[in-house]
Amino acid sequence: MLKLIQNRPNQTGLIDIKSRKDSDNLAYWLVVMGYYTSYNAGLGATERRAVEASWLGGKIPFVVCTCAFGIGINKSDCCWIIHFHAPHLLSEYVQEI
Repeated sequence: MLKLIQNRPNQTGLIDIKSRKDSDNLAYWLVVMGYYTSYNAGLGATERRAVEASWLGGKIPFVVCTCAFGIGINKSDCCWIIHFHAPHLLSEYVQEI
């Protein structure tokens, strides 16, 4: 995952993860690696909107997110999606991509 991110510094993407706890843990690890980004339903509305605006506006290259982020998002230059946890159902996979 880290190699994919490092090899695509100018591309926008998402890291889809199943739980808020895992999202926070992965985001913390990525902060240690020099990145920042996390989004989950546990954030306050203002913080969620700030992360969303930063990603949509190209200020941050990717977001570690739960499905709460992806619903209704349409970003034409999103080049990659990493499924940190494999979706359980085909319908989940379709929603996540």
